[in-house]
Amino acid sequence: MGDLWLPGLPPAYTSFNRCFAALGPLMPSRATAVILAAIAGPESGYDYSVINDTPATGDYSVGLWQINYYDGLYGERSREYGTPRQLIEGGVRRQAHAAAHLW
Repeated sequence: MGDLWLPGLPPAYTSFNRCFAALGPLMPSRATAVILAAIAGPESGYDYSVINDTPATGDYSVGLWQINYYDGLYGERSREYGTPRQLIEGGVRRQAHAAAHLW
């Protein structure tokens, strides 16, 4: 299937600087915050509402850092970070928390 956006949640772009600012207090060092902020670019094009829905590769990945909710991950990830819709609606800060936790 590829990239999709949930109804009412069109593409929503941010920047490296906003990602870095959100990650700064969550990461063990400035260097790791820089790395993780940079990863958001190739993962999502800095679009925090994009979803990669590709069942053939085991992907239902959400947002800036493409947090995967596919199959057995949905329940645990929803408890930890919210549903995919909640993760998107939470914007950069909520997604930064999820990415930092998974780091």
